[in-house]
Amino acid sequence: MLPGHLFPVWENVREHLKRTYFELQLQLQGREDMALINAGILSADLGNLDEAVAFFDRVLEKTPNHPGACFTKGLAYYQMGKFKEAIELFDRALEAAPNFQEAQQARRMAAIALSGKKGE
Repeated sequence: MLPGHLFPVWENVREHLKRTYFELQLQLQGREDMALINAGILSADLGNLDEAVAFFDRVLEKTPNHPGACFTKGLAYYQMGKFKEAIELFDRALEAAPNFQEAQQARRMAAIALSGKKGE
């Protein structure tokens, strides 16, 4: 275990290594979509939801109904409290991949959150 005073340094190093890894992934031919989605997931994990959405949008510009990009952008919108938009994205993911169980579950959760938000 790291001493307490080194923990912030380690977190910065870890963040830098993750970003470097995903930047290298972006350079791999034929895997750009997955690399962009992974970069978006990392950005969301780091709390940069707007940046995450921008990564997902880059995939969706090329492939508007890419199930992975629709799903992960929907998750980002869910975290932002944009439940209606999240549902629309989960629906797009499900149109492209009807058996996408995670998208089905996320859609149900977003619908519940939206109904709770309307009841406030």
